Amino acid sequence: MWIVTNGIDSGIPKIIGDAIKEFNIEQRNSRIVLNQMLTRSEQRRKRPNVIGIVPKDMVPYGVYFDGSVS
Repeated sequence: MWIVTNGIDSGIPKIIGDAIKEFNIEQRNSRIVLNQMLTRSEQRRKRPNVIGIVPKDMVPYGVYFDGSVS
C-alpha cells in the first residue's frame, strides 16, 4: 500500500504522519524479539510506503534543490 500526502505537518497529513511514526515505533520494538526469525527482506516488507509531496519553498533550504542557487 502506498500513502501519498501533501507533506505538510498539519491536518490529515499530520495525522497520517503521526500514525506512521507510531507504527514504526511499534515495529522497531517488536523487531527486537522477531529480528532473529525474519530475513532482511521480510523486515523491509513490513514498512509502509509513504510519499509527502511538498512545495520547495516550504522545505528548509528548498531553493537549493533545483541547482539555480549554489
